[in-house]
Parts: sequence; C-alpha cells; structure tokens
Amino acid sequence: MTILLVDDEQDILEGILDGIDFTALGIQQVRTATSAREAKKILQQEEVDILLTDIEMPGESGLDLLNWLRERDSAIVTLFCTSFANFDYAKKAVEMHSFDYYLKPVAYEELQSHLAAAVGEVRKNRNASAYLQMGEYWLRSQKENKRAFWTDLLGSVVPLAELLHSAAENGLSYDGRERFTLCLLHVVDREMIALAKWKIYGFRNVAEDLFSGDVPPPEAMIPLKDGGWVLVLRSGYPKDAEGFAQPFGELVRQAEALFHVVVNGYFQEDLALDGLRAAYQRILQAAAQDILRSRSLTDAAAYSPPLCSYDPMLEAGWHDLLASGRTEELSAAASRALAQRAAAGGLSADYAKSMRADLQQMVFSELNRCGINAHILFHDERYEQLLEWSLDSLDRFRAYIDYLLCRAGEQMRFAAQADSVVGRVKSYVQDHLGEEVNRAAIAARFFLNPDYLARLFKKETGQTLGSYLQQQRIAEAKKLLCRPGLSVNEIAQRVGYDNYSYFSQFFREKTGMSPSQFRKRFGS
Repeated sequence: MTILLVDDEQDILEGILDGIDFTALGIQQVRTATSAREAKKILQQEEVDILLTDIEMPGESGLDLLNWLRERDSAIVTLFCTSFANFDYAKKAVEMHSFDYYLKPVAYEELQSHLAAAVGEVRKNRNASAYLQMGEYWLRSQKENKRAFWTDLLGSVVPLAELLHSAAENGLSYDGRERFTLCLLHVVDREMIALAKWKIYGFRNVAEDLFSGDVPPPEAMIPLKDGGWVLVLRSGYPKDAEGFAQPFGELVRQAEALFHVVVNGYFQEDLALDGLRAAYQRILQAAAQDILRSRSLTDAAAYSPPLCSYDPMLEAGWHDLLASGRTEELSAAASRALAQRAAAGGLSADYAKSMRADLQQMVFSELNRCGINAHILFHDERYEQLLEWSLDSLDRFRAYIDYLLCRAGEQMRFAAQADSVVGRVKSYVQDHLGEEVNRAAIAARFFLNPDYLARLFKKETGQTLGSYLQQQRIAEAKKLLCRPGLSVNEIAQRVGYDNYSYFSQFFREKTGMSPSQFRKRFGS
C-alpha cells in the first residue's frame, strides 16, 4: 500500500514521516511532494492508495488537486489538513467527497488514527472491487456454461441426464421441467459477399437486447458457421407466436437498417428439454429447404417442404442455347423456370440442388467438347463462394447460375476464335520465355485442354506448339547475344535453360555454331 504526503512546508512533511508508524498501519511505501504540481507527476506515474494533502499551498490548492483526481475517476482515499482559521476549507473538502480531514497543528496520535481508518477504507474498496470482478467473472462463466450446455444438447448424442448432471455441477439450474422456445436465425448479407465479423457481432448484440426486455434474457445465442444463430429462450417466452413476432420483427428492421442483412427466423415454442433435439432437426430442415425465404418468420412445427419432383424435361432446348453461345438467353430461361416453379409452390432447396447438378453437367460437358478444362476454369474463389451460397436464397441461386453461364460463355467464345487464341498464346510465350513454359502450362493459362490447344495451334500455324516455343527461345537468344553486357550463361537462363551445356548444344543444332561463335560473328 502506498501513501502520498503533500505539503508546501518541508518541516511538516518531515514531522509526519518521523511521527507516524506507517509500517504498523500496513503502508509499505511513502512518497512526498511539496506542491500539487509535483504531486500530479507522481500520481500519473505511480499507483497511490492514500493521499494526505494540505489545502492551502502556493499555486494549486489541495482542493484543486482533489478535483483533478475526481475528473479522472480516481478512487484514491483522500485526507486533508487545514487550520482553525480556514475551517471552511474542511467543509468544502467534505462536499467534494474526501474521506477525512485533520486540523493543524498536527497531533500524531490523532493522525495515526485517521490514517488507520483510511487504510481500512482502502481495504474495503479493494474487497468490493474484488467481489465485483468475481461477480463479473461468474456471469461470464455462466454464460459460457450455458452456451456449452445448449450446444451439446442440440448437437451431440450425449444423454440428457448426463448433460443435466454436468450443468448442475456448473451451477446451472435445469431440472427437465422447464419449457423453451427455440429459433434459428438465418442471416445473409444483401450483397453477394460473406458476412463481415463486425456485422456478426453487432447482430448478436442487437438480438440479445431485443429478446431480453422485461423477461429473462436469452439462455444462449449459439453461432453457426454460416453467420446465423440459434436462439434459446426460457420459461415459455414468448407466451404465443404473436409475442415472439414483435421482437423478431424489430430485429429484422434493425438488422436491415444497421447491417444491410436479411434475416429469416425458423422457430418452435413450448418445448421440453427432452423434445429439443427433435425440434431442432425440424427447424434445421425447414431452414434448409426454404430457399424462397418469402416469410420472415416460420413456425417449423407447421412447415412442410413443397412436394414436387424434379423434371429434367424442364431444360428442353437449353443445351441448344448453350452450344450456340447464347448463355445470356439461357440464364434468362433458367430464371423464368425458377419463377414459374416458385409461383406454383414447388420450389425447394432439393429441387434447386437437382437443377444445379443438371446445369453443371450440361455446362461442363459442353466445355469439354470445346476443348476447355472446366475444372481449371471454375477453380477460383468467387465460384466456390457462389456455389457454397447457392442454396441460401433464390437470389443467391440465380447469382450462381449467372456466374456459371457467363464465365462458360466467355470462354467458349474465346476458344471458338482460333486466331485470337493463337495470338494470345504467342504473346504469352514471348512474355514468359525465361520461365518453365510448356504445353500443359500454356493450356492451363487459357483454361484449354492441352491436346485441343496443340491441335488448334498446329492447324493455324503449321507448326507444333513445342517447336514454336523452341524457335522463339533461339530467336530471343540471338537478340541477346548480339548485345553486350550479358554472359552466355545469363542469356541461357533468360530464355528458359538452366543447363548451360544443354543450351549450348541445342543452340548449335539450330544455328550451326555455338553461342560464343555466334556472338563473335554477329555481336555489335
């Protein structure tokens, strides 16, 4: 424990140091200052528990010093000394919530008693702070314990009795007779992007606040990997669906305004603990199948997915549109088909998944016919994201189809223009002569099948791609050999040959002379 003594009279400070048994009080460190300014420096640099200060001092007074501390929310226990002539100062000190004061001249026995009371106040404050911290820690621990309990209850196969036993050991009071409302909050960004972390955290805070109100707060909000949440409410709250709809509607409005997200809720109420797992599976099924997301709030107990079978004949004529490169028309046709199915009440996630599989097969087969490697063309992060999100909503399903067909159409039109393909291949070769460029690498760069590219290149140029590559490397080597400054070894590396001997031998085969001989004859 540390005390700071402040007085502009040095002899008073020395008298207090000699007359008070600080060790007996439990004070280990005593600091002194002769002005408020000097005291502030100490207070800013060190942790002080008790401040004993004169009131009247040159410059800033002891009252000014206390006011400075209060502005900084300091909890330092403060005592003042004053004289009989300035007793009004003591009154002012009390008004400013100082702990105590004493009168000059100093009576050390009396001051020892005042300081003992101040030490007791410091200890009391410390205990109160410790209890407060313990309470906050307990609340945090209980929150985590609840989340763990509900996560295990909903997502594991551990027997309920075992979970209740573990919950009791962690201070949770469940006896199996309570009733609960369970709700899955399906949250997606309005843009075709992943939910940002700040939106996820902000949404959680808004949801917890809205569903607390005048009732017990949510038992748990369990995060899902896609950015959604499972909300567990206790004690039969809400009493009816209308009561649940009110805070949920407000959540939808605030989430849209604050985070630009779309929220759909799938809930079931009045559930006993032993029925929660089955109810949760029904909720998951309802959320997974409801690709339309046409209702903000859905009672999973009354939900049944559309009863429909997928009809491949829906795609009649689509292949002709794809084969002719009219992918925009095909995308529009697919969108109309989805709208018609939705209007007829027959669109579910299973239906969309079957349609997605057929479209993928049709597109990939046509790309393969055109000599395009679909697995390379669609090996990009954007495609993977749209594919993963495609069953989140009808809008996201359409976005996936648009991307699939648009990218396929662009590549098909490029591959169909032989002169354009050959021209870009030649440019690519010229720009990458110093790298390990081969037929497979060049084909992958343009998403083409290597055999298809080889046939196309030979047809358009009359030579193989490999011989063209060698020709360009020798031509570039000749240019560099005619210029001073680079060694033959450096030139070999620049045109893609790490082995100098092999380069020299190959150069001689193609030109009839070694690189050094060529340089001597033609170099500037």
